Amino acid sequence: MTPPTSPTTPLPTNPRAVLFDMDGVLLHSGQLWHRVVNEVIADFGGSPVAYEAFMATFGQGVAADMAQFYPGRSRPEVEAAMIRHFLTQLDAMQPMDGAARVLDALAEQGIGRAVVTNTPTELAARMLTHFGLLERVQLLVGGGDAAEKPAPDLVHLALARLGLDPAE
Repeated sequence: MTPPTSPTTPLPTNPRAVLFDMDGVLLHSGQLWHRVVNEVIADFGGSPVAYEAFMATFGQGVAADMAQFYPGRSRPEVEAAMIRHFLTQLDAMQPMDGAARVLDALAEQGIGRAVVTNTPTELAARMLTHFGLLERVQLLVGGGDAAEKPAPDLVHLALARLGLDPAE
């Protein structure tokens, strides 16, 4: 088994692209998402979710969040509420240290860059734009574009749009 690489360890091959998750990889967003989820739940008359319980589900995908936190609500109404609450609080979130530097270094080497996230695409675009990261990637594939992670569909869609075969 190959040991994991660190920022100072050269990549084992010459990658043609690097696909990044967004939350917890490019952006510190867990606490903010928890706050937004509870605000949306409150909008719909529900009870708040404790931080620990929320973090145990963080990243599970919009479909699973819909069933767990917003039963009986449509995806468009939940996404609209999320965007409304999230956009008023973007300054409470921070990019990960070095995120812009890593994306710029990959660009300088001619390596493709994409963000693949379960966050709804429109919201992810606004989040990344707020921190100057969207302009540093070639592609954003988000929740609603294909079946969400952990299914491989978003990753396969990103690879296809980059013109890459999954074997690459």
